[in-house]
This record gives sequence, C-alpha cells and structure tokens, in this order.
Amino acid sequence: MGALAVYGDVMGWFTSKKLCVHCNQNKTSNKFENFDTCTECEKKILMSREGIRICPVDQAKMVKEDHQGIIIDRCEKCNGVWLDNNELKSMQELAQQDSDIATGVVLGMLI
Repeated sequence: MGALAVYGDVMGWFTSKKLCVHCNQNKTSNKFENFDTCTECEKKILMSREGIRICPVDQAKMVKEDHQGIIIDRCEKCNGVWLDNNELKSMQELAQQDSDIATGVVLGMLI
C-alpha cells in the first residue's frame, strides 16, 4: 500500500465523524440505535430511561451519576448508592481490567 493510500485512509477516518443528531454540537463516529450519537448524549438517554429511585434509608429521590460508563443512583441526603442489575458486575470487571480506573470509580462515588 502506498503512502498516498494510507494518507487517504487516515483522512477518511478524520472526516467520517458527523454531528450528533441529539445535541447538534459534538462530532462523533459513534452510533447508538442507528443514529450518530455522541457519548454524552448516549449517557443522558440511558440515564433518562431509568426510573427515579427512592432511597430506602430516608425516602429521598436519588440522582443518577455516570462513573466510567456505569450509571449509579446516589442519595444526596445520606450519600447512599444503589447499583442496578449487572452494575456491580460491571464495576468488578473494571477493577479486573484496570485497578487505577476501579480506584477512580470508587473515589468518585465517595465525593
């Protein structure tokens, strides 16, 4: 493969990004449900699809937070954390892949 062909392939990679159909601000090559969707909008969509959780300790509404792609529910009153189905497993997988990321997720949940 010649240098010109490689250059063309690289330029195609840079120009293949399109505007996110949700925010019309971020360029992305990510597809979510067959639409060009930036990572931030994908997170917002996924979080909006989850129902509001009520803290079992003090019955306050919990807020949704994204930690390395894992959506958790946190009570702002008592700082309790709720993990939905498979979220604990996802955190364990993160910890096995990269202990620094796992430490960051745990520290981020404490703040």
